[in-house]
Amino acid sequence: MTSVGQLPNLLIIGAGKSGTTSLHRYLDVHPSIFMARAKELQLFNRHDWRERLDWYRAQFPTSAPVRGESSTAYTMAPCWPSVPERVKAAIPDARLIYLVRDPIERLVAQYVEFYTAGIERRSLGDTLADFDSPSNLIVMSSRFAYQLDRYREFFDDSQILVLEQRELLDSRTATLRDAFKFLGVAPDFTSPEFDRLHNERAEKVRIKRLGTWVQRLGLLQSARDATRRLPSRVRKPLRKLVVGPARTPPLAPGLRAELEAYLCEDAQRLRAYTGKAFAHWSV
Repeated sequence: MTSVGQLPNLLIIGAGKSGTTSLHRYLDVHPSIFMARAKELQLFNRHDWRERLDWYRAQFPTSAPVRGESSTAYTMAPCWPSVPERVKAAIPDARLIYLVRDPIERLVAQYVEFYTAGIERRSLGDTLADFDSPSNLIVMSSRFAYQLDRYREFFDDSQILVLEQRELLDSRTATLRDAFKFLGVAPDFTSPEFDRLHNERAEKVRIKRLGTWVQRLGLLQSARDATRRLPSRVRKPLRKLVVGPARTPPLAPGLRAELEAYLCEDAQRLRAYTGKAFAHWSV
């Protein structure tokens, strides 16, 4: 059976909660770039990645010179430790874009994301109690220099571009121009779509135990469809039984200080590697 499509040559490798959704959408607007319709394909953190290469190619049915995907799990070592070598084996000439942000802000945002999704049920303090353990995925994902080191074992620095979330927010035109130059496409391309923000933080909700039980029974979508037909005065109390607010919890000052001390050396190595000051960061 002949494969449809071809492998990508661009990967946005993270970091989670650093603007990857927006960058994915902005790059896709460029006429010389095709970004996969589904974000987070997450091929290379799978053990069966070789068997799924035909499926992967099918996600890029295009003749565009640049074909890309975005998977933040690609910079979550050592939870998924073998991603860079797998990427190298499949796409040795890949261009890699790594988005970063203040490491403390990022890990708190990821905690909220995990808590909202029901992946994490502990408090923020309990989740970060073992912050210096390599098994703490949330904190390790904020060790940007460590994550990059894994890729630099297999890829030349010329294949890697590090961007910062605030650059994408405050200097979007210049930041996208840098990305386009890195990818070898027309750098001066612009679009009204670049004025849009994507994946903006709205009020997040978390599924409660009752909602989790309904979800496990496979009835959550049916329940949603049924309640939409109910009057608002009935629907709102029912919704409160299933989901509740998931607000950003405060980070205890003592724990914050410990995290800052722990992440400082990594942030300094990233500054040395990129030549960027990241002056607004807390570390």
